[in-house]
Amino acid sequence: KNWIIITVLIGIFLFYTLTMHLVLNLNGDEYIEVNVFDEYKEKGAYSCYSDIFGFCLYEPEIEISSNIDTSKLGDYTVNYTISSSFHQKQIQRKVTVVDKEKPVINVTQESILTCPNNNDFEVNYLAFDNYDQDITDKVMTKIENDEYILEVSDSSGNSSSLTLPIIYEDK
Repeated sequence: KNWIIITVLIGIFLFYTLTMHLVLNLNGDEYIEVNVFDEYKEKGAYSCYSDIFGFCLYEPEIEISSNIDTSKLGDYTVNYTISSSFHQKQIQRKVTVVDKEKPVINVTQESILTCPNNNDFEVNYLAFDNYDQDITDKVMTKIENDEYILEVSDSSGNSSSLTLPIIYEDK
């Protein structure tokens, strides 16, 4: 009789072992963009050993590993792994650290006062970017339609411009 009980138990064990399905799904999107210097918020994953009827029998622990550095632009990978004596499964999330913030141009004046026919004047300005820092040396200037236009782009292609009206006065 004991051999019948042992055979039935082995049969039940093999049935569940062979028919159990390992589920591993990401919480959230597979691809995420994070702005440089922002915090990456891990969304995690869901894991479950389910039977042939779809009932979750056991939620195995998920090992999460990544090399994300939000202070550096680039592509990163988050790995989610489940390991057991019967199964191993891994999925990944792709995280791209990007710079979408426009640089800022600061000036010390709101307009330019000058004499007619004089385009030789000085404008004090600074340009700063969240990633590239001081980019004042990249500012391009031009005069169009009585306006002094300052334009700058950062290394990620984000650009800004600032326009100052030129007011001509006779003295």
